[in-house]
Amino acid sequence: MGNRQHRFFIRLATVMTACWIGWSLYDMGWHHGTQETRTLSAGARYLEDSQYRDALQSFESVLERSPDHAGALMGKAQALMQLGAAEKKHRLSGQPGDWRQGDAPPAISRDYNAEALEAFNRVIELVEREGETPTDPTFSAVAYANRGILQDRMGKHRLALIDYHHALRIAPEVGEGPGFMTRFLRNQQRKPASIADRAEYLGEQLALPEHERVLHQADEDGRQRAYSL
Repeated sequence: MGNRQHRFFIRLATVMTACWIGWSLYDMGWHHGTQETRTLSAGARYLEDSQYRDALQSFESVLERSPDHAGALMGKAQALMQLGAAEKKHRLSGQPGDWRQGDAPPAISRDYNAEALEAFNRVIELVEREGETPTDPTFSAVAYANRGILQDRMGKHRLALIDYHHALRIAPEVGEGPGFMTRFLRNQQRKPASIADRAEYLGEQLALPEHERVLHQADEDGRQRAYSL
């Protein structure tokens, strides 16, 4: 591919991304100009930019006014999950995790994973109030998928596998993983393992005798990101 073609595709992707973001904001109600919608949109952008503390602050500000806002709870859980991963990276390697640029890790340790799990549990509890067929099955599937990823990271592999299977039953398309545009926005050149891939791998490993299992794949696990709607 020549330089001109490369520049063309980059510009095309940029334009498509701008259009997609614009429509997403409109579809979320940005045109109504509510403070809640603007705060949620800001939190979603902070998540994609890996500014997890700012994302957490945005979602928690919505929850102060609407404690049962499922979207804000989902965002809070995702931010906490990523902060937990960043703290673990800092603790194990001595290198900075994915903190906001210019910030230092908190002086007092916080159990981000436990808080994230509590938030995901609350999201799923709210969704299940709708009955066996939630009004938005994709939202429900994403909640189960993300809780599965979190429990996988916490070493609760059998519970993670149950969540992965539940997510795939509700909305099989969730198992396809992030598409090109999402990976472009995240600057992910390689497609990470999907929950379908991970569920298959976990099932195979958990069927083995305990001493033969390899439940962590450092390279793949490091590239796994939370699912978004």
